[in-house]
Amino acid sequence: MAHGGALGQADIDGLIARLQALKRDHPGVVARFREERFLKIREQPLVLEGGIKLMAPDKFRREITGRNPSVTVSDGRVLWIFYPTFNEAEEYALDRNHEVSVLFGALNSGLNFQGLREFYRIRGELADGGGYVLTLEPLQPDVRHILVQFSVWLDAELHVIKTEYETPRGDRTVTTYTDVRLEPVPADEFEFKLPAGAKVSRPLG
Repeated sequence: MAHGGALGQADIDGLIARLQALKRDHPGVVARFREERFLKIREQPLVLEGGIKLMAPDKFRREITGRNPSVTVSDGRVLWIFYPTFNEAEEYALDRNHEVSVLFGALNSGLNFQGLREFYRIRGELADGGGYVLTLEPLQPDVRHILVQFSVWLDAELHVIKTEYETPRGDRTVTTYTDVRLEPVPADEFEFKLPAGAKVSRPLG
């Protein structure tokens, strides 16, 4: 990972202002992704691929394809994870103070650039090709409990092209994004419709 030098505070403030303005003008993002999970319990990384759709400030849809497909959908209030192979779904209320809410809120802030200073201490560097790298270190104890740091790579047009986050256990998740497009996403994309006969669990009550 080659960088062209650290950004000063004024440069970071200006970059965040530009990112937030871009999100205001273009709140919707559609992209393909490839995710590598480097877990202490596995010798080889777990690789997942699929598509992602975002609408700032808090709507999210991610579909994993392949042998073990899943769909993760959130309207900002409730998060669903659906496993079509088993016709099973998990439901999480995001207004509760549990790890899923905390992690989702922190990662969503890092992708949508809303409330960054609420969650993170921010460092920035220039990257090759005219882009940037933001390294976000959690401020809140409940976030630090599950997230050591979250790094975001931006291209010259300020599109997110890569993210990496590390847990206190030493696990890392690296996600690269391709075919990134700024476009509106219909609201019904973030409304989960439970398939007929699906079994629902609420792991955290």
